[in-house]
Amino acid sequence: MYFNKSQVYVLINFCEVEEMFPAAAQEKGDEVFDNGKFALGYKCECFPGCTHAFAERGDIKDPLIKVRKDLGWFKTPAEFFQEHL
Repeated sequence: MYFNKSQVYVLINFCEVEEMFPAAAQEKGDEVFDNGKFALGYKCECFPGCTHAFAERGDIKDPLIKVRKDLGWFKTPAEFFQEHL
């Protein structure tokens, strides 16, 4: 099965208000990948109060957007890759 043979880690970042990855898809992703089912590892992180593309198009004058962008959207992948590469 692919889950046992995969040579990649899975990281999914998404927003609470996410047209490209709606709640049903988020739940399915957790069902498929979570709880040790994926051989190398899986991490899924939600950014509450944000909308799709907030890190690129969001107003960084909004404290919520700035914090999520600085401490979450860019930091999370960097830490994930440092751990797994």
